[in-house]
Amino acid sequence: PPSCDVHQARSSAGPARVGVHPCWWHTVGTHLASAHTRAPARMARRNALAFATALALALPLLDARSVLRQPVRVSMCARDLSGASVGAALVDVEGAAAAGADIRPSPGKGMGAFAARARGAGELVGDYVGEIMSAREKDARYLGLGEVAEADRAWIESRRQRGVTVSGAYILGVGGDIFVDAEDPQHSNWCRYLNHDNAPNIALKTLPRGLGGKPRAWFVTLRAVQAGEELVFDYGDDYWHDSAPGSSPV
Repeated sequence: PPSCDVHQARSSAGPARVGVHPCWWHTVGTHLASAHTRAPARMARRNALAFATALALALPLLDARSVLRQPVRVSMCARDLSGASVGAALVDVEGAAAAGADIRPSPGKGMGAFAARARGAGELVGDYVGEIMSAREKDARYLGLGEVAEADRAWIESRRQRGVTVSGAYILGVGGDIFVDAEDPQHSNWCRYLNHDNAPNIALKTLPRGLGGKPRAWFVTLRAVQAGEELVFDYGDDYWHDSAPGSSPV
């Protein structure tokens, strides 16, 4: 089961442009004109145009300041091992469809993976895909423990520059001090959206060395699953024990 903290991520988005409603320009012109009722109308129009020009020149500065105040936004947002907040960019939707799954909002859990077709017991659901890490790399990169090598610093910086979180909520142990980390959307697939439930309908299976010598983590159905049911598994006691105090991973 997952072993680290609760995942937090958000969709990539640039700063919102500073816009001005057309009615606002009309109001500015009206006030300036009324302030110069004794002046020729041409002067009032000139003053209104000068004010509007000055404000237009200032808009890029307002934009820059708004960027500095905004928090870093990243590609995904979730409250547990699974998926994103509603409206965020989704990962591997095509892969989910090919596997007979549908990614959509799950009440109280952000996004979830739902069966797009009926399944029998014991069927393969999908593989959990992500970066392969050793226990040392996991501890250094996520917890700052032990030796933090230059490669670890480069990894953290790459995440920061691309706006990818470093929460540890997508880490899954496969045994033998080997872990699969699906937090980076560039290295993960749709199985990152699988939510927790105390009454699971799928089960996790792992091998430290699968075919080709690579570790593998995959899911199979525990029972018959009807189309429309959310695909859920039990994260295990370790996940809730390791979650940060006061966090709400579900």
